[in-house]
Amino acid sequence: ISLLVTTANMCVNSLEEIFAINPSPVSEFEAFPTIGANPLVVQFTDRSMGANSILYDFSIFNDDQKKEFNPMYTYTTLGKDWPIQIASNEYGCADTSFVQIEVVIPVFDLAITNVGAVEDNGTLKLFVELMNNGTIIVNNPNILIDIDETVSLNQKLEGRLMPGDIQKFEIDFEVLAKNKQLNYICFTADKVLGNYIDENPYNNSQCLSIESNFTVLDPFPNPSNTFVELPVILPESGDCDISMVSQGGDLIFAREFKHMPPGLNVINVDLSTYSQGLYLFLIKYDDHEITKKIVIR
Repeated sequence: ISLLVTTANMCVNSLEEIFAINPSPVSEFEAFPTIGANPLVVQFTDRSMGANSILYDFSIFNDDQKKEFNPMYTYTTLGKDWPIQIASNEYGCADTSFVQIEVVIPVFDLAITNVGAVEDNGTLKLFVELMNNGTIIVNNPNILIDIDETVSLNQKLEGRLMPGDIQKFEIDFEVLAKNKQLNYICFTADKVLGNYIDENPYNNSQCLSIESNFTVLDPFPNPSNTFVELPVILPESGDCDISMVSQGGDLIFAREFKHMPPGLNVINVDLSTYSQGLYLFLIKYDDHEITKKIVIR
């Protein structure tokens, strides 16, 4: 930069100074996850440009800091926080950026949203779709696969479900498509994760009808004196009539369920007002009727 000075008498003098314009760094980083249950372990990943020094200020509520490019930090206080990255270069220039972190109350709620099978070269390739409705990160979820109430298999699915995620998993075994003795396959996601119990266990199961047969699984729990779940598997959407009769043939109640969806439908029956004894459930769908026993104790 130069300065030229001229007096009234046209005397001229000048001065020149040279200075450097140094590049400025650009601060940028990723935090994963940005929301989750307490304790929330967050991995920070540096994405800055032109910086040779990184400082993280993890919280606006304390003085926790670290001079690392890719540190980890555990958040335990419920609520929102705003970690900051300060990126500096060798010239002393700096830039800052921040993200929002939110620690929420831990809730475990895993749901099966869809199941299906695709035929390929005479075999059925099975899949299950899971949704994490809770706030806890679910790693490698486990499901129980029940085949016609004769074979039960535990399947660990490889993957991570973040809160709000929906993910489709393929089952690592196949079923012969021409197996005429196979009626249905049921999938049930685990209802317990460590010390947490699923908030809504009623959406943890779905069944796949293989041979388009009407099926009713055994009532559970049985015996019972409070309630019973009656799993009904429909090949297609339709109406279903359910009645309960005593051992002597007296009708206890009768209910009609309209437009039930295909697949698994779990019907809950309150038993608390009925006397002890053996009863029969009569379940009718189209021209089919299935009978199941229940003991009230």
